[in-house]
Amino acid sequence: MLNWRNRNDTREVYKNTAAQVWCQLDGQQIFKNLKIADLLRADTFIEFDRHAVKWLISELLAGHLGEVINHMTLPAIAEKRGKMYFSPEYQLAYSMTVDAHNVLLPRENRDIDQFDDLIKAYITKDYLVDTAYRRYINALDQLPPTQVDLFDDLSRNVESAYNNEHLVPMISDWCQDYVPNMIKPQRRERNFYSSTVRPNKDRTVVIISDAFRFEAAKELQQRLDERDVFGTEMQYAVTGLPSVTYFGMPSLLPNHELSYQGNKELLVDGQKAINLEQRMHILQTIEPKSQATRLTDFLSLSSTEQKKYVADQKVIYFYHNTVDATGDKPASEVKVFRAVEDAIAELERGIDRLRTISIRNIYVTADHGFIYRRHLLDSTDKINLPSDVEFEHKNLRYAIGSTDFDEIGVDNIKLGDVLGNNDQRFVFYPSNANVFSVPGAGQNYVHGGCSPQEMIIPVLHVTTESRKSRASYATLAVTDSSRRITSHEVIVNMVQNDPVDETHRAATYALYFVDGNGRQISGEQLVHADITSINVNDRLIRRHIPLIDQDFERGGHYQLIIKNVDANTSTPIDYQMDLTVGGGFDFDI
Repeated sequence: MLNWRNRNDTREVYKNTAAQVWCQLDGQQIFKNLKIADLLRADTFIEFDRHAVKWLISELLAGHLGEVINHMTLPAIAEKRGKMYFSPEYQLAYSMTVDAHNVLLPRENRDIDQFDDLIKAYITKDYLVDTAYRRYINALDQLPPTQVDLFDDLSRNVESAYNNEHLVPMISDWCQDYVPNMIKPQRRERNFYSSTVRPNKDRTVVIISDAFRFEAAKELQQRLDERDVFGTEMQYAVTGLPSVTYFGMPSLLPNHELSYQGNKELLVDGQKAINLEQRMHILQTIEPKSQATRLTDFLSLSSTEQKKYVADQKVIYFYHNTVDATGDKPASEVKVFRAVEDAIAELERGIDRLRTISIRNIYVTADHGFIYRRHLLDSTDKINLPSDVEFEHKNLRYAIGSTDFDEIGVDNIKLGDVLGNNDQRFVFYPSNANVFSVPGAGQNYVHGGCSPQEMIIPVLHVTTESRKSRASYATLAVTDSSRRITSHEVIVNMVQNDPVDETHRAATYALYFVDGNGRQISGEQLVHADITSINVNDRLIRRHIPLIDQDFERGGHYQLIIKNVDANTSTPIDYQMDLTVGGGFDFDI
């Protein structure tokens, strides 16, 4: 059965047969009283996975967010189930229960009265809730139709918890303590070039990804850290207000003076910085050996053309726009979380390509972040601005005008305090997670306002090495001192030699026995060598490998094959046959 299940050419046959057997046996009736602890260990039928997911969801809805079974939490159980036989069909569902758990965890009660402490809390821990919500919604959009109904109640709870327990209190705290001058000068977006780019003696590449918020950059960092040809360090910057592209992009350029001219135009030392050519001119005014282009255009060049483009350059700005291009359009804003996933992958590929042409010093940042919520906003989520006040510009999360006013739920800051000049106009913004009531179709994807999600941008420093990766696959070693086959079900004890880290990659191994002629005489057992623990006891593995019913040569030469499925390489381990029966399973001792 194990051989039938695990062989690539018979897996589908097994799945179809298992479905027929379930129906013929009336599995729903037979297993209706199966204890949950036993069900969670079983994967003979795909229906067990549906029941496991339903149980995980019911536990989350009941608020059981700690240890539930055998000192295991719900995420630990979901991750274990996610490695079992039918996991490909339910992988998204299991990951959603993990992400839902992270969103539903109660927010810690913290007595924070310093703005720096709010920033520290967000960049060290709070951002993870935004990540979990993004992953949950993105997976929900990709669920098979047969599984969507399982998550209806949980999705409502996740939406409510994310908005009411995470966004609302966090944004309220942020707006209450936000004062532009309280931000350290080197962490202000308008000082990015002077504090981050200019001090570099080596050639510096800056990738500015529109609306690539901090939590997404942390995921990119995690991916890069898994490879030993990259070194990373994450810092941050805080945007001004409004947190929008036409303020953020100019602020990331070298500047001595920023001035807002109205009509969505921020001047850099008196110069326009709207398009690519204008931004490159500003760069070259400060550093003549500078270039600026779109990342996609650069990556479309041949390797020779790319090397020629960067040759003799000191500073290169690459512009990337996947997230904002999707979220800012009402017709596509629902896909913005998928766009974040795409952006992470595109930036990883781009950085890897830059590495191959000997770019060693790379910074990834953004002009602003964003907030996205799936639920439709209603009148209680919207703030009406005074009709008797004139505004130069109004948007969902900010407004610009010259006349101050008092309105519940609305704060303001002088534009001059944001830009470091004497501009007396005001930027108005909701002091909570609400939006202003303005015309327009798109209202779920927003930015421009005052929140950590919109204003904290990543400054991810990536250093690269041109050498080939030294990372090798994590390996397995048999720990049994006796290498004898004494039963038709052979127990093999192993250890994963090293934890998965930047120098050891995860691998999948197939274990089976062969005779002296290389013919397979057993079923296969799969082992996922993906354990990250440094404790060797956590990396101990045991597998039961059943032999095929046939005659064996006692004292004969047999081998255990440990096959790396990913690398298509095999390691043979010698065993001696010492069965006391001549063959078969009729116990004819």
